[in-house]
Amino acid sequence: MKTCIIHYFDVCGGGEKLCLDIVRALIELGIDVELVVNSVDALNKCSSLLGTPISCSVREVGEPLASKLLRFTGRFVRLRRLMFSRRAYDAIEPLREEFDLFVDTTSNMPSKADVVYIHHPVRISTMKGYMNIIYNSLVKLYAERRLIGRPKLVLANSTWTAKLVKEVYNVDVEVLHPPVDVNFFAYDGRRKEKLIVTVSRITPEKNLHLLANAASKLKDFEWLLIGSITKEFRRVLERLRRKIEESEATNLKIITNVSKSDLREYLLRATYYVHPPFPEHFGISIAEAMAAGCIPIVYADGGAWEDLVKPIDLSLGYMRIEDVPSIVRSIEARGRDYKAYIMKKALERVSTLSYKVFRDRLGMLLNLMRR
Repeated sequence: MKTCIIHYFDVCGGGEKLCLDIVRALIELGIDVELVVNSVDALNKCSSLLGTPISCSVREVGEPLASKLLRFTGRFVRLRRLMFSRRAYDAIEPLREEFDLFVDTTSNMPSKADVVYIHHPVRISTMKGYMNIIYNSLVKLYAERRLIGRPKLVLANSTWTAKLVKEVYNVDVEVLHPPVDVNFFAYDGRRKEKLIVTVSRITPEKNLHLLANAASKLKDFEWLLIGSITKEFRRVLERLRRKIEESEATNLKIITNVSKSDLREYLLRATYYVHPPFPEHFGISIAEAMAAGCIPIVYADGGAWEDLVKPIDLSLGYMRIEDVPSIVRSIEARGRDYKAYIMKKALERVSTLSYKVFRDRLGMLLNLMRR
């Protein structure tokens, strides 16, 4: 069986890791895989940062000129992915008979592929304002005229995302949680430090500048913001640094593009993991932090809240970033035994999200689809 997977590699986030994990899983299930990408250089960069080697053939098809021009704005990521998806479909269509299965992990919609994996419906935006209304209309128009299809299998990364996909596209959806490298990040029993860690792509929608005020009220803790960044979003990083300076959050430090092994060391040292005020669709960084023994504090909406943190303790969610310091203080006041209890529940929750569980469920769903 031969499978073609398309993915647009830009920033190195959870979507890129998921794509590479699907490639690995399919190969281990005995399936021949070809990965179709916009840029081999971008793929190699993500592979290195994420610690996931490439073990399949790769075809580079580039991206349309319009997409390249939009890249310089640092925005319009959803539209750029759709433009690439269309280009990839056009490049692969003449070779369609060579492949038994066509998998789309990048368009975030029920496209013309056999299997699509949706992180967040492309129609839905978290941004506000009139310009965004126009942008959403353009995204919807482009998607429905050029890419809409009837996949045999639609996958979503969380129960929260699956609900949105059903509401927007009226299709059946199976939840396939992204795999967490629980063995690599496994808590080793070391003494935790007065350290808070946040891991996020440094992009506008993550609202990272809001962390500065919270950090300024927790100066007895060191707070590390670990983020991946591309040149298109340098302005976001500059704004964030200005905000940190204005807030006098001298305990908040930014570290960019760290290796997977260094990330593990930071998480193993940290007592708390605080996610920015963004309804994360799944939140692979949150799950990795939980595996490393961190107490997660996240925005009380989205897939990460519903599937990862809410089952542990309702007190670990916030609606206003200003509430994070009081949550930390409350946990600290309840003492070591309570923190150990929260850590234990977090470790139990994330243990059900291993790579093996992911691979076996993916294989089962593909077998059911082919019947």
